[in-house]
This record gives sequence, C-alpha cells and structure tokens, in this order.
Amino acid sequence: MKKDLKIIIIFLFFMYIPLFPEEYVIRYLGELEELRVSIQNGNTYLGDTIVIAEDLDFENRYFPGLGDDENIFEGTIEGRGKTFFNYNSDYPFVYILGKNGSIKNLLIDNGKIEGDNSAAFVYLNKGTISSCLNGAYVYGKKNAAGICVFNEGIITSCYNTQDIKSEADNLDPNIGGIVAFNDGGYVELSVNAGDLYGYCTVGGIAGYSENGSINKCYNAGKIDGGVAAGIVGMAKKTKIMNTYNIGNISLTIDDSGAGGIFGSAVNSDVSYSFNLGEIKHTVNSYAGSIGAYMENTTFDECLHLSGTVGVGNEYVNPGDYSLGNIIGNAMLKGLSGVKAISKKKFSNPDTFSKWGIGSIWEFNGKWYPSLVDVVN
Repeated sequence: MKKDLKIIIIFLFFMYIPLFPEEYVIRYLGELEELRVSIQNGNTYLGDTIVIAEDLDFENRYFPGLGDDENIFEGTIEGRGKTFFNYNSDYPFVYILGKNGSIKNLLIDNGKIEGDNSAAFVYLNKGTISSCLNGAYVYGKKNAAGICVFNEGIITSCYNTQDIKSEADNLDPNIGGIVAFNDGGYVELSVNAGDLYGYCTVGGIAGYSENGSINKCYNAGKIDGGVAAGIVGMAKKTKIMNTYNIGNISLTIDDSGAGGIFGSAVNSDVSYSFNLGEIKHTVNSYAGSIGAYMENTTFDECLHLSGTVGVGNEYVNPGDYSLGNIIGNAMLKGLSGVKAISKKKFSNPDTFSKWGIGSIWEFNGKWYPSLVDVVN
C-alpha cells in the first residue's frame, strides 16, 4: 500500500512539472498574439523555446510587446534569422527577460519604437540577448537604445543600424546604440552604426555603465549628446577593452564633455582601444580623443589618431578645462598607457603587436585594425 501511494504521489508531482521542454512555433501574427496573451496570464515559458519560423510583417500596426512588470519571460525566443518588418510599438518586444531567458537570431527592420523608455528588443535584460539586429527608429522620452534599455545580463553579437533619439533635457537619462544603462551587465561583439542624438548622456555602445564590462565592440555612428562618446557616455567601475570608435563626436550643450571612447570614466579600466573619430567641443567643455573626464582610471595600449581633437565653437579655458590631446581634464604630460600616432602607424601591424592580431584583432584591407568575429 505504501509503495502504491508513493507511486501515485510521484505521478501527481510530475504531472505539474514538464519533463521535456516544449517548442512553440510562430508562423503568423495571430500566433504571436496568442503568445502575448499567454505570458500576460502568467506563463513564463521556463525551459521552453519559441521558434519564429517565418518573417512577420506588422504593417505598422501597434504591438504592445510581451509581458510587463509582473509577467516575466523565462524561455528562449529563437529567431532563426527571421525578420519583423514594420514593427510599431511604445514598448520593447520583451518587457523583462528573466535570468533563464534568451532572445537570439532575430531582426527588426523598419518601423518605430516610441515611448518613455524605448528599445527594440528588451526593456530589462537579466538573461542573454544574442545575434539580434535593430533597423527600426527608436525615440525615447527618457532612455533610448537600439537593443535593450537596462542590462543586467549578457548582450552579445548585436547590431544597431538605425537612428536613436531622446527628448530628455538633462544628463540623467541615457542613449546607447546597444544599451542605455548597463548595470553590472556584459556587452560584447556588438556594433552601433546608427546616429545618436540627445541632450542627455550618449554613448555609441552604452549610455551609462556601472560595474559592467564592454568588450570587442565598436561605434561607426555619429554621436551628439550632452555628454558624448564613441563607446560609453559615462563609465563607473567598468572595464572597457578591445573597442574602437570611427564616428564623429560632438556636444549639444556647453560645460560638458566629449571623448572618443568615453565621456567620463571613474574607477574604471580602459585597454586595447583606439579612436579615429573627430571630437568637437563647445564652450567650457572637456574634450579628449580617448576621453573627456577621468578619475582613478587606468589605461593600457590606448591609441588615437593625431589631430582628432580641436574643432569647436570656442577653445576652452585652460585654467578650468582642457582641450586634451588624450584626456580632456587630465592636463598631464606622458599619461601612461595612451598615445597619439599617425595614420601610417595605424596601418602597421607592428604597432599592434601586443593586441592579439589574428585572434582578437585583424587587418582585413582597412588602414586600421578591426575586430575578429565582429561584423565590419
């Protein structure tokens, strides 16, 4: 009797726990709407995979996204290289991606995302976003980004090609080509090629990063911001490594800072990074080819092209501010780990002998090195 009862208990227990993950296939918009309603009703899809089996054309019809503050997605969305065309929303595609969740191999082409905090794919990421491309226009009243607004997880091999803007009129909100606010997250192998514009803090990869890591990323877009930089607008306790900027950087306000790699960096580490973009400054602003402002930040193997700083409305007052060749506020000579070099030296592989040519960096026909395994 006890043996039979044990068998019954085990049977009832496993009735409510799926032994094998399920796969759900999305072929048309109606099935995507069914998925949205199911998540709204509390289904997290933990352990399950949602396969996007066909390209979906939203025809600019509004789609409210998947989940909300209380309904988190914990499954996997496998895009298989399919595209959402003409996507229109005021929320990212997934509101909260849980620690077990992932989105991969999905593209968004055309359309627009316009809301308070806007991004194409995820509002808050605690899981993994990989191999996703945004080609939709993003506009935020506060924060705005191509891929994700807030990142606490992993973003890898993602790409933004569209313009991003914010209407915020102070430095607290952030714009990032990939992520607006990187909060302890990891961003790698990702690229921004869109133009970013705002009066807030703007970075080609991340607007703001704290306790995070940015590795093997580059920016090719034009950056205009209150604080403006090619890679990270403001960095705090962040590691920036194997990055480069080829976009032009300019300021939209006075009394601020613009830099090729970072706008400001505090208690951070910057290594194996270079800037080729032109830095334009405004009145009473910090400007530097690598960064605008730094505190307790270390550098290793950071390079910039000679003559990339010095275009602006008015030269800064050297008594309080500095038009730095390397770091705007650091009126230092011979700052360790950073230097200006000529175009000829940029095209010479011997210059980058310590950078891991062939494994991390490569020369593939350009006059400067590019990153291996990153779309160029």
